[in-house]
Amino acid sequence: MALTPKDVHEKKFSTVKMRTGYDMDEVDTFLDEVETTIGQFQTQNDDLKAQIAQGPKVAPAPASVSMTEAQKKWDDAQKAMADAQAKLSEAQAKDTDATAKLADAKAKLAEAEVKEKAAETKLTEARRVATATQAPAAAPAPAAPAAAPAAAAAAAVAAPAPASQDVPARAFAMLEAAQRTADETVASAKTEADTILTKARDEARKVTGALDDQRASLETKVNELRTFERTYRTKLRDTISGQLAELDKVTSVEPKAPTP
Repeated sequence: MALTPKDVHEKKFSTVKMRTGYDMDEVDTFLDEVETTIGQFQTQNDDLKAQIAQGPKVAPAPASVSMTEAQKKWDDAQKAMADAQAKLSEAQAKDTDATAKLADAKAKLAEAEVKEKAAETKLTEARRVATATQAPAAAPAPAAPAAAPAAAAAAAVAAPAPASQDVPARAFAMLEAAQRTADETVASAKTEADTILTKARDEARKVTGALDDQRASLETKVNELRTFERTYRTKLRDTISGQLAELDKVTSVEPKAPTP
């Protein structure tokens, strides 16, 4: 059982007769000193127990970044990452739209090439028809008989030209119309396809450039966030380690039992 100041104060020694003993005044003085010392130890012990019951009241280790500031930076970094992700999604949507426009332009260009081939086919057919029509018309007419009277010759001169002579003219007209239509169709289709293709390529180039810039910005923010997280964890670990070290220094003082 631990010795208390009350035990020391109430301790009584038996007197002996006819034997040599200690001086009573010196014993009383010593016991008073022991009582005072034990009382101080008891007070310190009670104070330390009260501190431990209420939690460690040690000053935290100094940290360059407070918890509030660290939380604010964390929230700001999370918001910046969310904004960058939203911009990245928007850029990807624009890139998809530009890709669709580019595909549409290529389809129109292919359609124009088909129309060009069809026009060339019609032009070839018109030329074939014109060539076939010109062949009979170019054949020389049979000579008039020498004994034909002059009246017959005059009637022949006055007679209208045969209808076959108009065929070459119509063939050439058809040929020119087909050529003109083919040229106009091909030129229009090529112009439209080139315009659409140029716009689609320009827009795709702009979107790709913006997407690359936003991706680089996002990667930078992510790296900054990771660096901040590592620094924050290291400083938080150092702070907690310092507090635990201070707590380990707090030891309870128990008075030693007197040696019998």
